[in-house]
Amino acid sequence: NRVIRSLAETRQDAHMNFFYLCVPVASIMHIKGLTDSRASVGNTPLDEKYAEDGFALGTMFMLQVLRQVSAFRSLGWFHEVRNHHKHVLLQMKERVQLTDPRSIVDEGQSIESTIESISGRQEEFTALEQVMECAQGLFAIGQWPE
Repeated sequence: NRVIRSLAETRQDAHMNFFYLCVPVASIMHIKGLTDSRASVGNTPLDEKYAEDGFALGTMFMLQVLRQVSAFRSLGWFHEVRNHHKHVLLQMKERVQLTDPRSIVDEGQSIESTIESISGRQEEFTALEQVMECAQGLFAIGQWPE
């Protein structure tokens, strides 16, 4: 961890000071990959088949080593994701109330399946957030040597 931290402190690798800004985009791609792979094995609930926590553990480890946990938290990323999904779901449900959900097609999917997809993505983001919270506690145990 000293090596990683020292790299981030050199002028040449100063861009590592902004690692935390990459986490939202990386998490979107991670969740997209998870949901796509889950869809390919059949729509399964979050805890069936398999769980993937390597991304969350690795990300929190890097945030902790680079001392960017607070900076990442200041983005309010998971709060914003929840608000976005809640807003989109409300819009979809309003459309469903107006007509038969099976008859509405949104970009090739029925509104009903879109609602399921968004709910599934939110479950994945919630799991990611929970694992990152646990990992922060794990990696914070003891002091990082200077």
